[in-house]
Amino acid sequence: MATTTRDIWVWFNDPMPVGYRFIPKRDADMSIACRMRAGERYQMVYFVQDLLGKPLGIRVPTKIFDEVHAEYLESARYDDVLKDLETLRLLATDNDDTRRATRRATRRAKRRAKFRDAILAKFPYIPATGLEETLECFSSKKKGRISGAPIEKRVVFAVYAHIRHRHTSYEQLLRHGISRGAARRLVRTLISDIAERWGLVPEIPGHRERSSAAAASQNGGL
Repeated sequence: MATTTRDIWVWFNDPMPVGYRFIPKRDADMSIACRMRAGERYQMVYFVQDLLGKPLGIRVPTKIFDEVHAEYLESARYDDVLKDLETLRLLATDNDDTRRATRRATRRAKRRAKFRDAILAKFPYIPATGLEETLECFSSKKKGRISGAPIEKRVVFAVYAHIRHRHTSYEQLLRHGISRGAARRLVRTLISDIAERWGLVPEIPGHRERSSAAAASQNGGL
């Protein structure tokens, strides 16, 4: 079905329209899905740009974002169901090695599902790509120094690490010779701002600093 959208370009510091929220340009799948949904309903989409005219993302109706986000989560759970069915099929194979591998895969799937639910409880507005990348990183890594911490704290550390490496200049700072500790301090405020925009309310001590960038980010400045 053909869609029609009413697209308007705005500056990053223009006030956020009531009932709208910002989607960063890097979250391409969510942006495309929300734009299509808005077009089907003939609702306005705002394209956000910085002072140099560089596209930063879009502002879409919050109701549309919530619908698309919920559909994504349902789809992700469906994928896990398919994996569980494959696990059951393997269990029917009368082979010791297969059964051991299946038990390991089952435990891993349960941990992944538990971790996903914990992430969404802390970060209800985390982008789809951020959720999947954080889950993959969690699943692939061995137990670390916070493995014994409560899962609520572990998911916050995991999402903070994802933001640090994928949504800040942390890696570039390291490549330019900045020490790890100094680089972390330089991006700390930006990490906190993004985490809050993703829905985090309680913060880990050490990430409490705020800056004027918070106000800009709420208006689509990231």
